[in-house]
Amino acid sequence: MVDHLATRFRSMLVWVLAENHSRHFYEALGATYIRDGTVTIAGKELKEVAYGWSDIRK
Repeated sequence: MVDHLATRFRSMLVWVLAENHSRHFYEALGATYIRDGTVTIAGKELKEVAYGWSDIRK
């Protein structure tokens, strides 16, 4: 999928719920922590984390 996106975009950002232990998957793929924030889902505020890649063409 990233190969396809790389034909149209240079960078990529994903938001992941902080409680999702699988979020470290993005770190393993070389993503960099950008910042955290909150999102409201079903009336509950949850912490989320943004990870990004400055150049997905690498």
